[in-house]
Amino acid sequence: MCVDSDGTIAHEPVVWPPPSEPPAAAYVASPPLPDRVTGLTLIAVGASPFATALLMRAVGLDGNLPSGCIVQRLTGLPCPVCGATRAFLHASAGDPGFLHYNGFWVLVALGLILAGLAVIATRASLKGFWSRWNRLPVYLVVGLLASGWVWAFVNRATIVTT
Repeated sequence: MCVDSDGTIAHEPVVWPPPSEPPAAAYVASPPLPDRVTGLTLIAVGASPFATALLMRAVGLDGNLPSGCIVQRLTGLPCPVCGATRAFLHASAGDPGFLHYNGFWVLVALGLILAGLAVIATRASLKGFWSRWNRLPVYLVVGLLASGWVWAFVNRATIVTT
């Protein structure tokens, strides 16, 4: 309930200044900033291993890589990401041999890039996706690590170097 300056009761609240609508073109030109940032972040995270592999190739570190995996050195078994460096080196050169190493992570990185492009193209928000399931990020990380480990065990003859 609002009272006007002459003392009468106004039934509708007076909003001053009146709200203005943003031009429709502002929403057509680009997705909202948080969604665009999310999309670009997904693309950057997915593309960074490929960029690292290309940089390693450029400086000559694509030859015989020493096994730097502590888990493999201590147990003789591959860790969930064993072979990922070699896989990205092969994939960045367009060699399908990346599948003989831990190519699972190459597929995950490609999935992140595609998800980022989809978020930008569809203007989808992942905020509601994450808030529906409180433990979803934990399940995704555990599931990805387990899947990477299975891939590493299946391909350990080509991953583990002695």
